[in-house]
Amino acid sequence: MRRTKPAKPADRAARILLLASAVWLVGLRAYFALFRPPLLPEDVRFIGLSTANTALNSPGLGRWLRLVFIVLGGFIAASGFVTAYVALSLEQGASLAREALLAAAGSTGVGLMVVVNFVIGSDFHWLLIGPPLLWAAALACRWRARSPL
Repeated sequence: MRRTKPAKPADRAARILLLASAVWLVGLRAYFALFRPPLLPEDVRFIGLSTANTALNSPGLGRWLRLVFIVLGGFIAASGFVTAYVALSLEQGASLAREALLAAAGSTGVGLMVVVNFVIGSDFHWLLIGPPLLWAAALACRWRARSPL
């Protein structure tokens, strides 16, 4: 039987933060796949069209965007499940490659989402800043756990 060292408090904190991020990602998938309308008010503002004008000129747009959001939601959920897997496997020890991959995943996933939402003037941009902060805090905990102090 293999013995594992008890996890450091910073590792436990990183695991909890990453699991919270994973739950958020899977929940976001449900929003995109089940509840998000084809065009939000900020989408219409950014495009520069009225909702009525868009619907009249592109009757299939809503159906197409619904399918796009179902697929996007699937990828978001997959990212959440992989994040949960990583969080649960943190006991395997720290490695610079693992930390770099976590940083890349967070910055290209939730990080880019927040940047784009600020660019388009989303009504929810301040609300969306929480998940990247969770991710960054988890990484900080991992780096702290690697520290000899």
